[in-house]
Formats: sequence, C-alpha cells, structure tokens
Amino acid sequence: MQQAHLAALNAYREYRRCTGSQSTDELVEVVTGPQIVDRIWQFEKAAESEVVRFDSPPYHTEGGANPIEVNNLERGVKYRVVYSSSAVQNSAYYAVNLQPCIAAGEEARVLTEVPVKLTVFDRRLAIVSMSSVEAESNESLLLVRPSSLLTALLGLFETAWSSGYPMHLSAQVPPALRPLQCRILELLGTGVTDDTIAQLLGVSRRTLSRHMEQLYLVAGAANRFQLALYAARKKWI
Repeated sequence: MQQAHLAALNAYREYRRCTGSQSTDELVEVVTGPQIVDRIWQFEKAAESEVVRFDSPPYHTEGGANPIEVNNLERGVKYRVVYSSSAVQNSAYYAVNLQPCIAAGEEARVLTEVPVKLTVFDRRLAIVSMSSVEAESNESLLLVRPSSLLTALLGLFETAWSSGYPMHLSAQVPPALRPLQCRILELLGTGVTDDTIAQLLGVSRRTLSRHMEQLYLVAGAANRFQLALYAARKKWI
C-alpha cells in the first residue's frame, strides 16, 4: 500500500506538470450539498461496462441498498470492489448492500483500510470523497474526468485490488455446499472473528461452529488456515 501511495503521488506530480494551461475546471469538479446523492445515482445508472470502487464509511447514500448495482450486474456491467474492514463489519450494511451485490455477481476483496473513497465508471469518470479515516462527515464530492489524475486513481485501485483478500467465490464451488456455508467462506478471508461472522449472518455461534465443522470435513482441514489453502487450491476463490 505504501508503494501504491508513492505511485499515486508521482502520477499526480506528472499530471500537474503535463496539464499546463489546460483548465482544471474541465478535469475536476466539486459537488456539494443535496446534489451529491443525485449525481452518484446518475453516474451509477449510466455505467456501461465496468465499475471499480473503494468502499468505506461514511456514506453519502446513508449505507442503504444499491438496487442499481444489482440491475447493472444483471445487464452485464462488471463490478470490482475493495471494501474496508469497517464496511464488512457493519452488519446492517452487509445485509442490505454488500452481500446482495456479491450474490448478484460483484467481485469483492477486502483490506483493513482503503486509501480513499473512490468509484470509477467505465474508466472515464471518477468520484472521490473522504473515508471515515479522514473525516467524520461527507460534505463534498470530487468528479475527476479523463486526465493523468484519473489514470493515477485507476493505478491505485489496481494495486489495492491485487493486495486485497477475496470475498467472492468462483463458479467452481461445489453445489453441495449450502448458501450459508458459501457466505461463511466469503467472510473467512476478511479476517473478522467468529463472533462477527455469526452476527453478520444472523446465526448463533453454535450454528456457525456446526457449519464450520462441515466445511472442515469437506476440505479435510483441521483449522481455518488449512481450509483457506484448500479453497484456494480448488479455485473456489
């Protein structure tokens, strides 16, 4: 992540050097107030091929469901999202947003923290705002159009994506696994505790332990580490 930050800084310096007399008004726009949510949904609906995102609280959209993403996934738009641990550990957000989007086909990974709140639509427009690490409230949004800065933001995302721990499962997961067991596998890579997994899934620790034992049996594993190795070897994730 330190290397990613340095790469972004270097790209930004190059962007400042190369833009010259080009008007920054055409490249970066600041959106404030009630327009923020409207613009976010406008860009989300207009996505055509790919959306990449750093997801971390707080949320302009109050952390609710995202039916637009689910609809976009159904019509073939690809989503790749890197979540912060704080996003995953929010049980309400996990239930109404994160898990339904993963179930609909979103590719998801997780890091302890993400460097910035970011969404890039079709590699043509980025929206940037502050994460909970940087601010208690979200009162402004930056729109970044094609430029060296946008290229730097995409590079930062790709570096973080390659470093993240997968949450989504592949099509090679055995159909015999129950949906709850698949969701347990999705959460194991996030590093959250068993108590948190049980809370996110709305089950008791006893129920979670029973399903974990069944997963260990399938994989011939004695612990989480061996289960993760087995899942990776079998290309479940």
